[in-house]
Amino acid sequence: IADMRMKIHKDSGGTVWAFANNDAPRRADYSGPLGFQIGSRNNLRGPVYFNMDLGLGKTFPIHKELNLKFRADAFNALNHPSFDTPTTDITEASGLFGVITGTASTARVLQGALRLEF
Repeated sequence: IADMRMKIHKDSGGTVWAFANNDAPRRADYSGPLGFQIGSRNNLRGPVYFNMDLGLGKTFPIHKELNLKFRADAFNALNHPSFDTPTTDITEASGLFGVITGTASTARVLQGALRLEF
């Protein structure tokens, strides 16, 4: 199963791959079920997902029962790409097993809010 360790990389054609050796996992580690044979289960894992959301708020008292609240939020604050799970179909003739076609996270989003409470 050493072939199945994640090593996300891009080849010269621009395709993003999940495994260091693109063909070895498909040839050596997987075979279609024959008869009553059951293959291994649940050993495919997706890339590590990492996301950090941040929020900051402050209340400014203006007068007796009048407050101004400010809030700023950052979603995916570090703008870190988290990749989708790779293609897991070993029977695909095109040989795209292990190809990552997109990201699981969106780009950084910032928002601010100002609220007057009375």
